[in-house]
Amino acid sequence: KFRAIFADRDGNPAAFIMFHEMTPTTLAASLLATDRWLDVVRPLMRWGISLFRPQALELGYKRCECRTLAGHEEAINFLERFGFRWELDIPDFGRNGEMFRQFAWRFSDHVYFFQSQNAKNAGAAEAPPERGRVRNA
Repeated sequence: KFRAIFADRDGNPAAFIMFHEMTPTTLAASLLATDRWLDVVRPLMRWGISLFRPQALELGYKRCECRTLAGHEEAINFLERFGFRWELDIPDFGRNGEMFRQFAWRFSDHVYFFQSQNAKNAGAAEAPPERGRVRNA
């Protein structure tokens, strides 16, 4: 459905991000990257916020899931900045029994993002959502 390749300063591919449909309302996100992926985090974030999110919402997607190795702090920070929220830990998920963390963004997360931006533009203050565990609705 959605995909993009990001190159480092030397023009070498550094990251490939893709989203595929799990259900009619849910996408799965994958990021394949080299050790130079941190060189392309900013353009990747801009693409995600300005192009991916609005198009996914317009097409009716309400949720996107992603998993990463527990303890991979760079990936976890990236996911959180992208708008994903931690949901649960998955023990023994990796090839050698490593624990993975599942993250997701939900439609309501994005409604909050856009509403808070509109409120900020209007001069109103709004409390940020809690970080961490997503409550089951």
